[in-house]
Amino acid sequence: MHNIRSLFFAVGLALLLAGEVASQQRLEVDAIVEELAEVAAFVNARSALTQAPNVEVPNNGRLVIRQRIFSADVLSLGAGSELMLDTSQVKGEAEFFVVARKLIVPTGANLAKIGWVGDGSPSLPPALGRAANGTNGKGAGQDGNPGLAGRQGKLGFAGVTAPRLTIIVLEIVGDAIQVDLSGGNGGQGGMGQAGGHGGNGARGNSARTAWVKFPFGGKTAAGCAAGPGRGGRGGNAGPGGQGGIGGNAGTGGTFRFVGPAEVAEIFFETGEILVSPGKYGAGGEGGEAGRPGQGGQEGRLSSHCGSAGRQGSPGSNAPGGQVGPNGQEASEGTVSRIDLDAKRLVRAFGFGADDD
Repeated sequence: MHNIRSLFFAVGLALLLAGEVASQQRLEVDAIVEELAEVAAFVNARSALTQAPNVEVPNNGRLVIRQRIFSADVLSLGAGSELMLDTSQVKGEAEFFVVARKLIVPTGANLAKIGWVGDGSPSLPPALGRAANGTNGKGAGQDGNPGLAGRQGKLGFAGVTAPRLTIIVLEIVGDAIQVDLSGGNGGQGGMGQAGGHGGNGARGNSARTAWVKFPFGGKTAAGCAAGPGRGGRGGNAGPGGQGGIGGNAGTGGTFRFVGPAEVAEIFFETGEILVSPGKYGAGGEGGEAGRPGQGGQEGRLSSHCGSAGRQGSPGSNAPGGQVGPNGQEASEGTVSRIDLDAKRLVRAFGFGADDD
């Protein structure tokens, strides 16, 4: 019996859609027929097993929906309440159907909300640490090597595309409802890698004393043969890496309302439908620069060889990394409606008594 009803609904809907669909974009008729027939079969089967439930979300309460098809005989949303679609366990674009014979929403400023939740706010990508430091000078007076430049930070996490939601309602009471299918926000780009420290210069050659040998053995210091060698120059600091690119914004969701024309008019005139894209993520902070290497000490002194002021010069400083580029914007979602005769909705979804 349920299969017959679903078939009737599918055939009837196909015949009616040309005159009963009002949309902001062209809808694929075959896809709509298949989707709604599947939902109708599910709702009918559920009603046959158990009495159709009444679901009430109290004032300022929250009900999280994880199943793809959620149905109730009467769905009552209190003032300030939230009906949230949970997409955290869904791979790819999530799709939900909310089916109710009667939808009761508040009247007045304190509206009820239908929205969605995912995995939470995007986190920062992992830090990259520090680039390799330059090696110290090894031989006498050898310069230190420069620190390596930091790499660009990791790409920020992309905002999640908001889900697809189809609401199928025979009757609506009240006027204060918001459907928020705004896209998820992109995450900030990762911090750029810190530049490596410059290596230290090596100590210069030691000074050498001039010696005079006596004819019968022994020697005495006679002066300075070579002064102390200059220390090696310190290695330059490695520049910090640029911050990572911010995550792209999430695309707004897809919303469809299925019901009698007069009910759809009330829903769209008094309700608020949001399918805006999310915000793109900001670019990551630039990485810090490394430290320049220290100049090597002048060589060790000796008798008759004083300091020549040959301390090696330190390496050059480097700039920190620049802030990374922002992520990319995303497009808005779509809003559409399908106007269906009340009697056909009753037959298709088993709403109430079907006397016809």
